[in-house]
Amino acid sequence: MNNWMTQLASHYNRTKERYPDDRIMIVFDIDGTILDMRYVILYVLKAFDENHNTRHFVDLKVSDIDFHEEHIRSFLDRLNIPSGDKEVIAEQYKRIFWTSAAALEAHRPFRGVLEVIRWFQMQPNTYVALNTGRPESLRFQTLHTLNRLADEYRVNFDDDLLYMKPDGSEQAIPEIKVNGIQHFEREGYRICAVVDNEPENLYAVSQADPEQGILLLHADTIFKSKRASVPGHAVNGKRYDLTALVLNNALPQHTQFVWHCTDGIKSLHQFLRSNVHWIQFDSHFFASYLRQTSDNAGPPDIALCLSLIKKRGKKIKLLLREGEVRPAEALRALSGYGFDASSICLDIGIPTVMDGNEGMKILRGEYPRMIIQCPVDHLAPLILTDPARAKEALAVIRSRGIDRFSVNWMQPKKRRIIARLLRWGSEIDIRDVHGLESFLQAALMAPSSITSHFNFLEYYNEEYPSDRLIA
Repeated sequence: MNNWMTQLASHYNRTKERYPDDRIMIVFDIDGTILDMRYVILYVLKAFDENHNTRHFVDLKVSDIDFHEEHIRSFLDRLNIPSGDKEVIAEQYKRIFWTSAAALEAHRPFRGVLEVIRWFQMQPNTYVALNTGRPESLRFQTLHTLNRLADEYRVNFDDDLLYMKPDGSEQAIPEIKVNGIQHFEREGYRICAVVDNEPENLYAVSQADPEQGILLLHADTIFKSKRASVPGHAVNGKRYDLTALVLNNALPQHTQFVWHCTDGIKSLHQFLRSNVHWIQFDSHFFASYLRQTSDNAGPPDIALCLSLIKKRGKKIKLLLREGEVRPAEALRALSGYGFDASSICLDIGIPTVMDGNEGMKILRGEYPRMIIQCPVDHLAPLILTDPARAKEALAVIRSRGIDRFSVNWMQPKKRRIIARLLRWGSEIDIRDVHGLESFLQAALMAPSSITSHFNFLEYYNEEYPSDRLIA
């Protein structure tokens, strides 16, 4: 078991089993652990060129930055820069690096870290704390910029769960880190794991934890202290792999998972053997059935398909688009196989919703328990830039009987759109989710439903290990 996220998941599960009533805490460092500080370095150096009309860093890229933020002078010595400019650069670098402007413009999280934090924040009686060497004077800026970055991931960092270096303190950072751990322990939390990029910080925590009850995770990014300081029992890792963390743990149970069946009988058989309760068919699936003249006289594959789905107690979502199948026709077809309103969801295109006002009202009146949704991707620009107008447009759609909005996971800025809709109290379906990692990322948004092809082999192999996740 070499993956550090897998080891974190296992240690977390053991801790929960051993101390079921305790408040479990995962502690993260910030700079170099959550935030990739190379982007701040790049921003500050590029700002020097812009402010002084120079071209010292015109070709500098993030991938060129292989040094700790405090080692700027040694980096400048590698470059062909006049000594006078070096002093000016170093002075401006020191002055700008921790400003709000640099934080707002250049802070970037490492890929996957906010999803990992979100997963822990979703677990019962589990907390994520921040333990940083930043001074107290940066508390407001730190929380503001981190929560601004984390908002679209539905992550929130609490002021009470942030430990910082007291202003004026002469203590070394490793001592501050130990003080932070002890502070949270006094507050009644059980520390499960500590994630930090600095070896000397992990070493200091290990010395304060002789029984090794805390899992130490070394974020192997860029660090200042010597690698040899990493404790022997610590676990190293670079990638915050959500799949390794979540595969041994169940996903949120309040989200409906919908299997989008598009590739024939094989996909149907996989669905029927899985713990996924909903299956989506496109409207052309019913087209041949609706052309028949007698009840239940559809092609044998359709009849068998619907009979098997009903027999297994599963439910059907129909994707209905203009010019193919009318909602009333589809519902009559399904009722012929014994499906009631509570086991049907209709996804209706926006033109039908907006142009068929009376028909939609009749449909909603006849089937009050049925889920009726429609895509709202066309409103993405308004949702992001003009919330007031977006809310008005959504209210009009709701008035047609729609109770759930569908958002395409493939579109840009989808997290921001989904997070805003959820904050407004909307029910959301996330659709077109491809691949295991994307599926898990979507699940962490905690929507009402997720529609996926479930065509990722890591997840659905012959033994169907997905049962561990979807119950």
